[in-house]
Formats: sequence, C-alpha cells, structure tokens
Amino acid sequence: MGDFVFFQTIYLNTAYMAAKYNKEYLERLAAKVLDGKATEAEKVFLQAYYDAFDKGEEFTAELSGEDREILKHEIKSSLLVGIGAPKGKVIPFYKRIVAQTAAAAAVLLIGLLTFYWYRPVQPMAITSGIHENDIAPGSDKAILTLSNGQQVILTGAKNGQLAMQGNTAITKSAEGEVIYDAKGGSSGALTYNTISTPRGGQFKISLPDGSRVWLNAASSLTFPASFPDNERKVQVTGEVYFEVAHNRAKPFRVVFEQQVVEVLGTHFNINAYQEEPVLKTTLLEGKINLVNKQQSVILLPGQQASVKRSVEGITVAAVDIKEAAAWKDGLFVFNKASIQEVMRTAARWYDVEVEYQGNLEHTRFGGTISRYKNISELLDNVGIVGGFSYKIEGRKVILMK
Repeated sequence: MGDFVFFQTIYLNTAYMAAKYNKEYLERLAAKVLDGKATEAEKVFLQAYYDAFDKGEEFTAELSGEDREILKHEIKSSLLVGIGAPKGKVIPFYKRIVAQTAAAAAVLLIGLLTFYWYRPVQPMAITSGIHENDIAPGSDKAILTLSNGQQVILTGAKNGQLAMQGNTAITKSAEGEVIYDAKGGSSGALTYNTISTPRGGQFKISLPDGSRVWLNAASSLTFPASFPDNERKVQVTGEVYFEVAHNRAKPFRVVFEQQVVEVLGTHFNINAYQEEPVLKTTLLEGKINLVNKQQSVILLPGQQASVKRSVEGITVAAVDIKEAAAWKDGLFVFNKASIQEVMRTAARWYDVEVEYQGNLEHTRFGGTISRYKNISELLDNVGIVGGFSYKIEGRKVILMK
C-alpha cells in the first residue's frame, strides 16, 4: 500500500488542556525543538499551544503575566529557529504551514489524521523517540495447511498453481491473493484446508464459492476445499473480514468461540482474539444472524454485536464501521481506546512484547494512522497524547510514565 498525505491535527480543547501543562515541561519541549530532537507530534503540539496565547485561551491565562510572556517568547523562538525564519519576525501560523508543507512532506506521510484527548491527563513526559531499534510493520505472510497435513508457505510463493485438492485448483494471483477454483464442484468427502497468519502477518483468500476473506495478524480460517451442495461452513480464530458471495440456496456459516454467524451474502468483520475481553461482530453490508448458546440476534448495517467473555448474552450497538474494517485497508483506527487496547493491536501487527512501567491508565486515544509505518510512528504519537516515553529493546517495547 502506498503512502497517503494527511495533515496532522491536534485539538487543544478544554478537556485536554485541563491537564495544565506546566511551564517547566513546555520549556523542555521548546529546547527539544531547538536541538532538533522533537517528534513531529511534539512540534505540532507546541505550535498549537503558542497560537493559543494570542487567542486568549483560558489555559494559557493560568500562567502569571510575566511567566506567560517569557514562555511565549521561548516557544516562539524555538519554532522560528526550527523553520529557519529570521528572529524577531513573527510569521502567521497559516503562512508557516504553507511554507513548511513541501519540506515536511516526508514527515507528513506518516498517515496520521488525528490523535486527540478524551479526558484530562497528567503533564507529559518527553517522548524518547529512540528509533535505532525501530520495528518494521507486518506484511503479507501465511501458511496454508492442506488436508493431508502438507504445508505451503505462502510468504514469497511464486504466482501460479500451488496445489490441487480433489477437483479444486489452488493458485496464487499476481496480486498476492490465494484463489480456490472448484472446477468440478464437490468431489465427495469433504477435505479441509487451513490458512493461518502469524503475528506480524496478514493475507487474503478467495474461497471455492467466490467469497473473499481477509485475515489479520495471528488469525486462521479453516474451510473445505470445495463446498457441499447444502451449505458453506467455515471456522475462524483471531480477526477475519468476509465478503460473502450471495447464494440463497447455500447459506454461509462462520463458526467461532461457540458462536455462529449465519448469512446469505454480505460484508462483515469478526474480532475473536483470545486475549481480547470482548468478541465483536460488525456488519458493514447486508444482514446476518449471530447465534450463541444464550440467544440469537439479527444485525443490520452499521451495527456491532459484542459478547463479553465473562458475561452471558449479546449486546448490539451502532458503531463506526470504518473502525472495524480499517485494518484490511492498511489503517489503525482507534476510538476512545485504552493504551492496553492500542498496544494489544500493535503487538499483534508488529510482533512485539509490551511492558508497562508506571501508571498509564488514565488516557483514552482516538485517531487514524497507517499500519505500514514503523512502530515508532505510532509510539511517538500515542506517547505525546498519553504523556509517556518509550524505548525499544529487541522486540520488546517498554512504555514509561
């Protein structure tokens, strides 16, 4: 997936600024900009804070008159030096943005739309931004296990035919998708195949009926090499997105975690990772029926069914469907997510272990960022939001308050 240019936006709303960033922190951040060590998120934050002085925002008025002017001058100086402007000349913020766009294009290609605050947080620590041991994002990789136990490594496999299962030819397209072509229909006894992705992997497959399936990291799909005449049944673990081919005479069923999704033809996402406390089924198009031991519910487009592992029953709510399916389009999308939720998602995609040092419980995160950037891009931005620093040791990420 190619890069997309997005402009960073930092919202300095009342709830966020109630955190009352102190003068000492802002001075350190200004010094960091001067030394060329600030992250892009920190630069944007400092610029927005400086602009707030002239707008008379109440959180800048909390500083004493003298401290306010001294701090404003220090921040202004650091920003002007950072963009190479002559000292003593204040350039309007909108002009600075225009002037910096070309020079900062490489940085703005991080794919970040917004990261914003939902509740007050404590004064931020300086995000370390230690990138020497940066970790690359996941990629297309998976293993296909045939009915006889033979394994086909799909990572880097050549295009063309990979194997035969009865009357079904298994090929890999030029676009990197595995395609099952049941030329002669079902050949008697069902033979099951499993495609599985590791942590740091993803893959796409076209089933014998033409349905398309995307597997997120650490996920699996078990299915017959050719579907029988009466039904289409598959089993999944992890997170999987479906675009089911319509066939009224042959219902499609997805089995996971003692639940079944029944569908004729539709688009939906299942998130059933073992480490997640809630199982989520989200419908994008069509209509599905979710059934478990306690009850069954009909989902309409834009609805999500949630099942807590510790509580019986199904809860249905309207949600932003872009968030549920963003991963298959190469994006992380967070909405009021805890740091643990953010890092569980990151850990699977970047194949890392996460360690927490200090109290990081009180911040919620929202925003969109590309999954195809190194992990430092994500950590820099959630770090400035949550007020923590980080370091990377091998494949371990340590978050520190």
